[in-house]
Amino acid sequence: MGRPPENVMERFSRKYIPVTESGCWLWTASCRAKGYGQFRVSRNPNEALHSAHRASWLLHRGPIPDGMNVCHSCDVTCCVNPDHLFLGTYTDNMQDASRKGRMNWKDGEKRNLPVGENHPQAKLQPDQVREIRSSSSSCSTLAKMYGVTNVTINRIKRRMIWRHLN
Repeated sequence: MGRPPENVMERFSRKYIPVTESGCWLWTASCRAKGYGQFRVSRNPNEALHSAHRASWLLHRGPIPDGMNVCHSCDVTCCVNPDHLFLGTYTDNMQDASRKGRMNWKDGEKRNLPVGENHPQAKLQPDQVREIRSSSSSCSTLAKMYGVTNVTINRIKRRMIWRHLN
């Protein structure tokens, strides 16, 4: 990639705030579902978005070798401080998470995660899920009726979520 033009660095640096206590640079711009920031290095809208921490690595450290992940030593998903990032394989990242107690379950062990209406982000009740599964209405119609997304309806109908219900 070479040395990036100054305007890319300026654009990038306007999208995080440094936190003195932790040393993290917290991404304040667009984020994905799990808290990972996203940044387009080029202003070309056809270029793919990078995860902000990967963009930080590219801008501050250089290219990321094929097959390598950019991992967080601080475990803060929205941190883009290059001093808190390191390169590692998928396996390295999983072992790091395990060492830090973020994956403290054993092989074959089921995680005790809340399901269905017990999940903190649940918007539906079991009876509503049963109605959705038995309905012949379109996903978009059902999504509007129940205040959820088409994807959620589709996943319910395909039993990808709410699997514990008959």
